[in-house]
Amino acid sequence: MKFGGHETFYLRPGWLTKGLTLVQSESAVVWNSDFASDSMGVGRNMSKSIGWWLSRTGTVHREQRSQPLTLTPLGSEILKSDPYFVQLATWWIIHFQLVLNGPEDVFSWFFGSRADPRFTRAALEGSLHAHIERSGSKMPAARTLHRDIGVLLQSYGRPLPAPHVDPEDNLDCPLRRLDLIVHRTDLDVFERRSALSLIAPEAICFGLLSTLPNTETDYVDIPLDHMGALRRLGVGTGRSVDAVAEAIASAASVLDDDLLTIRQLAGQRVARIRSLPGQDWLKLHVDRTKSTSASKKGRAA
Repeated sequence: MKFGGHETFYLRPGWLTKGLTLVQSESAVVWNSDFASDSMGVGRNMSKSIGWWLSRTGTVHREQRSQPLTLTPLGSEILKSDPYFVQLATWWIIHFQLVLNGPEDVFSWFFGSRADPRFTRAALEGSLHAHIERSGSKMPAARTLHRDIGVLLQSYGRPLPAPHVDPEDNLDCPLRRLDLIVHRTDLDVFERRSALSLIAPEAICFGLLSTLPNTETDYVDIPLDHMGALRRLGVGTGRSVDAVAEAIASAASVLDDDLLTIRQLAGQRVARIRSLPGQDWLKLHVDRTKSTSASKKGRAA
């Protein structure tokens, strides 16, 4: 299990845009350099954190340690289609990259387990400690667990009641927009939230594909009572298997049949989904949103 790397900083608004833009313009980025921190207008530790967040979300990569960082196809598509991360679907894709497509760390552990729906920070640290013991992995220092749990909760925990914040000074992590964890500040407890109905159909498709092993086929058939893929997506979004199945069926009513359709196969209801990577689902979502917006304006005129 991996720990740290984020320099104890949760993701700030604009960080991914700054980092992706820098990687696009520079052939070799050294994140802890004065050049990188000055280019992005942040301190050197924050610059290192931005580099970690970019790598962890699958938006940049390097083929070998000796080679420079480059944008992944997902990172390139984000800069083309949604460079300022306005689309909520972009953040859902980033979320699925964190919790379904990466190495095991505090993010994939939390959103991959049926933890208590209501918990304190101390209780969550205890659960992580117990998980590491059961797995037989090397136990990190207590302060390391404390910091990683803190970054997780700062990243996703939306405070309630919401404090008054000057919009110009708002440093909330954009992942809080997904409303997956709320922080009851009066009781100092955290609660999981269910938000599957808010996910764009294209993001649901990407999330569903992210629960499966890599496939080289053009289409994948997933039974809607399949506990593996649907359960993993449900845990990652705070919903039951039945709720996930309903959301997939709802998405199929919006998307073209060549992307997602529900059919009967050997007496089972099956979701037939096209095997596309995240960048393609993001482009499809942005194109559909633009088309829908243009149609509404046309009818209004």
